[in-house]
Amino acid sequence: MTDSGIPQHHASQIFVGGTWRAPTGSRRIAVENPATGEIVADIPEAGPEDAATSVALAAEAFDKGVWSGLDITERGKVLTRVADLLDEHRDQFIEYVVRDLGSARAFAAFVHDISIDIWRDYARRGDEVALETVETGPDGRTVLLRKEPVGTVLAVVPWNGPIVLASLKLAPALLAGCSVVMKPAPETPLAPLLLADILAEAGVPEGVVSILPGGRELGEALQAQPGLDMVSFTGGTEAGKAVMGVAAKNLQRMTLELGGKSAAIVLDDVEPVDVMPALAAGMLGGSGQVCTALTRVLVSKERHDVWRDALKELFESQVIGDPDDEATTYGPLASQAQMTRVLARIQDAEDDGGVIVTGGEALDRPGYFIAPTLVDGVTTNMRVAQEEVFGPVFALMVYEDVEDAIRIANDSQFGLSGAVMTHDIAAGVEIGRRIRTGTFSVNGFGAHMSFPFGGYKQSGMGREGGAAGLDSFLEIKQIALPAGAQLS
Repeated sequence: MTDSGIPQHHASQIFVGGTWRAPTGSRRIAVENPATGEIVADIPEAGPEDAATSVALAAEAFDKGVWSGLDITERGKVLTRVADLLDEHRDQFIEYVVRDLGSARAFAAFVHDISIDIWRDYARRGDEVALETVETGPDGRTVLLRKEPVGTVLAVVPWNGPIVLASLKLAPALLAGCSVVMKPAPETPLAPLLLADILAEAGVPEGVVSILPGGRELGEALQAQPGLDMVSFTGGTEAGKAVMGVAAKNLQRMTLELGGKSAAIVLDDVEPVDVMPALAAGMLGGSGQVCTALTRVLVSKERHDVWRDALKELFESQVIGDPDDEATTYGPLASQAQMTRVLARIQDAEDDGGVIVTGGEALDRPGYFIAPTLVDGVTTNMRVAQEEVFGPVFALMVYEDVEDAIRIANDSQFGLSGAVMTHDIAAGVEIGRRIRTGTFSVNGFGAHMSFPFGGYKQSGMGREGGAAGLDSFLEIKQIALPAGAQLS
């Protein structure tokens, strides 16, 4: 172990093709604890030569069939082993996420358990999915339909979900039989490096997986490599557009999970006490640094004052402090740069006529803390209603009636998630049918990761999670047989 508490090989090597080796370059990543501003680890950054080697090894392993040639049930057994090891090392993973992301410990534990569930869910699907089916066409001919792995995949994982979002990509890609080069964000590399150890221990063959920490330059170098068949990217919308442009040039398959500006419609039949736990989770989890965060709260004109006061009380009751303290409910932003961006968006909200009810400033303490910020008087033309902040800034908006609420919720370039709070479940479902988002919750928040998850409009394309998430990494082949042919 190093003085910082991470394994020595994490501090000196990178995970290329299933083995730990020295990087080809000399650049380093100083990993910061956002709760204190202190450096907690110093690790090597992968460079362009490492990118080329990793993709070449992945493509070679795929072509040789060391993983892609295994039966899917055998691959599923390895996924089960990964899930078991994620559970066995649960405390260490949580510790890493607390240290380099600043997540409150309870939130980090909640998210890690979702990660374990993702691997178990896909392992189960390995026993159930049919990769070959036989059908008969209208002319009586027999056709064999096969689902085959897409090939070599680049998985780009953002800093706000270093393991759960990695799991959404790696588990289905590996079950499908793909080789994967994963690029975790430089802000939160510690847990992904531990995941590399687990993948090797679980039995993923050499060559099949690389995990390379680095920034945008590394991502660009990886996507430019010949032999790369697909990109699975999670991040901001503008970065996603750039990735899509390169993918179009190279005809790489892709999935994009991008930004969001999710609305929570609160109907008049609920009181704050009825739904505040769901709203709190949807707004404040991860200090608002969650793509599906409920950043617009829509209330009726008649109930505006009640909800303004209730949300103010909720925000001001948060225990802000050391994420490692079990009592803490709300931690820091991920970095100095992120705090600076969020403060600028708060200023934009004020400049546009919004009224800060509570929060709005950086806290006078070490680390990168901004108190939860409620902006009142927000209309759809304001930047705080239209642009993703990716931080603890929430717009309180007023609707005239349910039709107006639906109009406001849909008045966005994004379409990732949303929610309605009501005792009338049937009415909530009907509203959900009319909101143009990839996921929607009645009296809840976020998405169930065992089912398809993704966005409409500029929130992305394709789906992760569930059967659709597996299909993203599979090609469909038709093998047409002569008339009258039978398969035994």
